[in-house]
Amino acid sequence: IALAVSAGGGHRLTETGLSLGTPHYMSPEQATGDQHVGPATDIYALGCVLYEMLVGEPPYTGSTAQAILGKIIAGDLATATKQRASVPANVDAAIAEGLEKLPADRFTGAQDFANALADPAFRHGDLPAGMAAVSAGPWNRVTTALAASTALLLGVMGWSLTRAPELAPTLRQELAPMWGEMERPIGKYSALAPDGSGIVFARTDDIAAGWQLWYKSKGSVEAVALGGTEGARNVIYAPDSERIAFVSGTDLKSRPIGDGSTVTVAEGIEGNMIGVAWMDDATILFEGAGSSVVRIPEGGGVADTVLTVEGYQELTHLAPLPGSSGALMSLCVTGCLNGSELHVIDLDQGTHVLLLEDVIRAWYVPTGHLVYVRADGAVFAAPFDLETLSLTGTGIPLFDGVQIFLSSPELAVADDGTVLYQRGRARTSDRVVVWVDRSGTVTRVDPDNLGPDSYYHVALSPSNDRVALSVANAQGSIGLWVKQLPAGPMTPLTTGDELGARPDWSLDGRSVAYVFGSSESWVTRSDGSAPRETLLISATSVQELQHLPDGSGFLTRLGARQTSDIGVYDPASDSVTMLLSSEFAEFSGRVSPDGAWIAYVSDQSGTSQVYVRPFPEMDALTQVSRIASNTPVWAHNGRELFYATSDGVLTVATYETESGFVVTGRTEIIDFGAENFYMPVVNWKAFDVSADDQRIITLQNATGSGDEDGGNEVVYIQNFFTELMARFGN
Repeated sequence: IALAVSAGGGHRLTETGLSLGTPHYMSPEQATGDQHVGPATDIYALGCVLYEMLVGEPPYTGSTAQAILGKIIAGDLATATKQRASVPANVDAAIAEGLEKLPADRFTGAQDFANALADPAFRHGDLPAGMAAVSAGPWNRVTTALAASTALLLGVMGWSLTRAPELAPTLRQELAPMWGEMERPIGKYSALAPDGSGIVFARTDDIAAGWQLWYKSKGSVEAVALGGTEGARNVIYAPDSERIAFVSGTDLKSRPIGDGSTVTVAEGIEGNMIGVAWMDDATILFEGAGSSVVRIPEGGGVADTVLTVEGYQELTHLAPLPGSSGALMSLCVTGCLNGSELHVIDLDQGTHVLLLEDVIRAWYVPTGHLVYVRADGAVFAAPFDLETLSLTGTGIPLFDGVQIFLSSPELAVADDGTVLYQRGRARTSDRVVVWVDRSGTVTRVDPDNLGPDSYYHVALSPSNDRVALSVANAQGSIGLWVKQLPAGPMTPLTTGDELGARPDWSLDGRSVAYVFGSSESWVTRSDGSAPRETLLISATSVQELQHLPDGSGFLTRLGARQTSDIGVYDPASDSVTMLLSSEFAEFSGRVSPDGAWIAYVSDQSGTSQVYVRPFPEMDALTQVSRIASNTPVWAHNGRELFYATSDGVLTVATYETESGFVVTGRTEIIDFGAENFYMPVVNWKAFDVSADDQRIITLQNATGSGDEDGGNEVVYIQNFFTELMARFGN
């Protein structure tokens, strides 16, 4: 029965080995991971079912699967009469023999079980005191009827009890059409139900609010929108597959999959909240301020910090370890492009230990393994002990080609063996530098000398004769380079493992300011002729900066990515005056060339929108975008503002300022998503505008080499644990 239900898409729970079925009905040999199970296991399961029909609950219960399995293996022999005195002695004895710990001590076949249920004189072992004298009555009559029907069932299906179980084969399917619905990356914006019953994913419909979460059940054609999930990210399922939790702005929220309202679990959280995990003890873990791990009851309440991570720049993922005191955690060493490590947390002790290097995310699966993804998109599995919270064997490769999006794998794994992932090139960060004109025509920048590489940021010099580029090396460190246009050399501005991100040119083009690490910014000569100099060191993260048009200082963004604020940094006094500091996230600030206006992005409406205010007065507000948008960049002509919508469409808004800032029109230039541009959900400047305002310079994902697997397909795998266990020789 368990096999049939599993093959039909029902629940499969594997605690050790590859045992199918729910834990209440597992035999001791299944619970210990014995793969050689046969008719005696089915006899045991049927004994459990008959016991539950008579008593009202399975013979062994517990708060966790591990507790149940422990009782099955080592607990006292269950007797129905102990719970219901009216159960006939022969029926209870038949159940007891069916539930014996050793397979050899159980009935040898279905007919023997049926005969025992029909024989009033049948006994098994030593009867507890008081069991011999059993009164007749209504319950006894019900028991007799149940025993008779069970005997009939055993006779009908006795043929199947002599057959060894077979595992369902692993099936793979490409779901490229689904990608049209799943507009957001799988890793951050979607989740598989643990029991494989459905998927939650983010997509943008025809609503002005931008993306929200949708639910599609297994086998259904249509997806349904989940209200109250606008702008949601980092979505996770509850262990029961009936509820989800997600991050919205600085709040952690939850809602049921079916009918029900969205509730706030925690609000005003300081931290990126990239990592979220729903534990099986009715609590939720999430990332707090300063790379801390915070635990809160699933319904809300008092949150407590269980762990503070020292010496790492960022915490990127959390995952539960069911039935244990632990959780998995991914940590970035000195920036996620410099490498990521997988750690295990002991929640009772408040400690963490390194498990694996060069691993960006992992899941514990019911086969007793960790499935994990390396930075190169390769997927491995290794056996893991929940009691000791440690690996018990080496990792074995499973498959590769998983696309990596902003240091997060586009992969989801469910407890029933369902896997969903986005296929990409092994080196997912390869990009080319391109020009895009107003007609949407794309042209490579110096294709003969500027090949595909791991580019991340671009910035044009004021004279447009050079472009500053952030480029990741083979170890993942992002360095700063200047490329002479149109076909000149590349000059490094940083050396070795020095970091250099999000460059911004001085007004005279003689220097470049950039972000260094997580809390510093620096300035260096644009020709590389002098060492770098410290610009701003902050107690919180320095995310962006821009030279002000009058040369008096810098517009800067400080704080975690989802809670950042915008201010003005004065180098003379080495101080920051905040302009936008609120409960919302404000980012991508850019002052107009005439110094009169500031464009920025805020999630104050629930989704990221582009706004404009007078600078520096900030005493009025105009919303420029109509749907969720980001990365505003001013044209030089004083009449236009470029930005990208959340679905990747480069748009230019025209405006006039005679009576305040008034948007007079919007024109779409190119669909970045359709043209495979590098346009992630960014909160920094993702492109730059030429001096004549006729084209932009940006990055396009490289195609061709390294894309032999087709790229960009969504791969759906069923019954993957069959293949996983085969790799381990089981």
